[in-house]
Amino acid sequence: MPPPRKRRKAVDDEGKENIPVKAVVRAVKGGRRSVGKLSAFVELPLDILLEIFGLLNPLDLLHLARLSKDFRRVLMSRSTICAWKSARSNLEGFPGPYPTMSEPAWVNLAFMAECHYCTKIVRHPDMYLKARLCPACAKTRLVGLDELLYEATSSEKSMIQNVFNFIPTHHTMYQRQTRKHLDRFALRYEYDAIWTKISTIISDVEHAQFEAERSAYMLEHRNHAVICTQWHNQRVRDRQDEIDALKKSRKAAIYDKLKELGYEKDLQSVELPDSFAEHPLVKKNSPLTDRAWANIKGEMVHWAESMRAKHLAREREALINTRKAVAVAVLRQYKNESTNYPLKHFFPTIADFCTFSPVREVLELPSEVVVNIQSFSAVVPQIPYLCQRWRGYVRRLLSQFIVGPDSQTPYLKHLKLARNVLICTSCSTIPVSSYRLHRGHEDDGGKCELVPLFYPQMLTHACTSLGYKRGSVTDESSHLVHERWRWRVPWNTTCLAKNDKFKTIVETIIQLVELDPSTATVQDMDDADARFDCLLCESDPITRYSKMFILYNWREYAIHVFERHFWDSGRFSRHVEIFLSDDDIPINYYDIRPMGKTVWKCIHCHDLPMERLGGYKDTGTWNVENHILLSHGIRQPKLDQDYYAAYGTPAFALEGQMETMHVALFDFDTYLYDLLDMYRGFEGDSDLSSSTESDSVVDADSDDSHGSTEDKDGEAEQENTESGSDASDSDK
Repeated sequence: MPPPRKRRKAVDDEGKENIPVKAVVRAVKGGRRSVGKLSAFVELPLDILLEIFGLLNPLDLLHLARLSKDFRRVLMSRSTICAWKSARSNLEGFPGPYPTMSEPAWVNLAFMAECHYCTKIVRHPDMYLKARLCPACAKTRLVGLDELLYEATSSEKSMIQNVFNFIPTHHTMYQRQTRKHLDRFALRYEYDAIWTKISTIISDVEHAQFEAERSAYMLEHRNHAVICTQWHNQRVRDRQDEIDALKKSRKAAIYDKLKELGYEKDLQSVELPDSFAEHPLVKKNSPLTDRAWANIKGEMVHWAESMRAKHLAREREALINTRKAVAVAVLRQYKNESTNYPLKHFFPTIADFCTFSPVREVLELPSEVVVNIQSFSAVVPQIPYLCQRWRGYVRRLLSQFIVGPDSQTPYLKHLKLARNVLICTSCSTIPVSSYRLHRGHEDDGGKCELVPLFYPQMLTHACTSLGYKRGSVTDESSHLVHERWRWRVPWNTTCLAKNDKFKTIVETIIQLVELDPSTATVQDMDDADARFDCLLCESDPITRYSKMFILYNWREYAIHVFERHFWDSGRFSRHVEIFLSDDDIPINYYDIRPMGKTVWKCIHCHDLPMERLGGYKDTGTWNVENHILLSHGIRQPKLDQDYYAAYGTPAFALEGQMETMHVALFDFDTYLYDLLDMYRGFEGDSDLSSSTESDSVVDADSDDSHGSTEDKDGEAEQENTESGSDASDSDK
């Protein structure tokens, strides 16, 4: 349809429009204009109007004044100021206006949540500046004292200080052109006005009079601003209390409605991150009417059903966790068998054991079935085979982490290479900059500590079986007394990482002993028994002022280069002296190799909350023996009967150990010789070859032989959630 034609306006002879006066106040009704019902309200006697206005609130008067020109003419007249004062008295504690500020302006500042220079919402007024400012307007309407002083000349700085003493200011934070910062702010128009006023004063008498007037005004203004700020803060708190009361009332009403429908226990069992009080339909501040409940009933019932499902799932999980205590007893019985020591294998923790398919079937029996030791009678004969398959899975998972899943080379060959070393990100600290490292800023990133993991140490490192606590259901089998934020989890590579810098250092050391990094294994490097003297440490007091020098084995030398010469590791190969046999060591060298500390573990603590997954690190057995005495009451513990060296401990680590110590120079030689006589070594009475798996055991357990049981069932076992899901069938 074509648009309607516009009606031509009537004009007089002079070309002016003839608009009837009555048309301004008429309202549309049934196609005809009629006079408004309240049009004669302003024609009431003034005393009656004042009596009516005095019963309203100040904000109501302000809205009336903005309703029409007639109301504005009445309410903005000085003769009606008594109405504003009466309306102000209706609010308890509401202070009066500022000096030189009218009643309507004060009501606008106190109640209208709008920026004074635009229409944006500003909920909190600045009572010191007597304005509401949005961040955008604050950039242009405010001036900061520090900004002005920074840009001013020496002669202008005193003038700026005087101006700021005579105008309302607020020491607070506002968004400026570049950033939000703390400064003493003032309104720009007031600053310009006072600057102009002071500039025009010539005589000292006028200046003194002006200073006295402004000082008195500022004193009164600051006192009143404090009162107004306190009133506004109290008003905000009262409003928040009112909203909280409304939300509480609505929450109780919805709770009662769901309680009538039978969801009381489900609501009482709600746990984080779910929250009944924070539900979008519950935390509203509007009362719950019958109509409102009819609108939200469906969604709230659906939410309550989901909470019921979670409640039942938590109860089921709690029941399974109580059954894990029986699984712990079964696993401990197998681990503590004397045939397992001296240690030939590494064992799964209870977290891994509970993922095995036969074990999981017992744990997940119906809730009405009682689970005890006899329930695992069919699982006990399968435990050696299940652990064997699990070890194969762990090695394959570790090989995939190092070289990727597409490698065609047998996975065990990758793991045994000395250059395929990993580091523990949880235990290691890598420097972030050479500046901090060289200047010893250890508190903010300069500290360098490395925990490398060679094969097979990486298989049993404590952090591979620890994870941060999540969930709300308590699992006592995963709880560890000595770990505040972590508990037992299935074996994983989350904490492991590659470090190209350390790998390059290890490859360089392998080449220094005339071996090929692509074929040299960890055992090959240990058998070479090369010793290294770091010439980069000539300035170190322990080597600079004595005739004795520290020699490192290949592992400790790699750690030493990484930690002490992190930013010089590119040239360490040109500043090292290598000794391939004891006969090559000159008389002024002595073999004080800092072997590191051996990790000892307690047999009696297996899979108990008191177990230390990281073991007891020491150069001797004092710590673990003291633990066994205090915790288990055994006065003379025996190796491989009460405690054992952790799986993967190098054979030479048990031969002799000594920590590097810095001593006073005046008695260095005497003290050092005394230490050598006292701590030359721990005479291990165990079979050193038993600390790691022999080649035959590894081959029978999970070697790179493609005909082994693990390789045949590897893919099926890996798909079955890192356990031995087909263990029972294969065993049969």
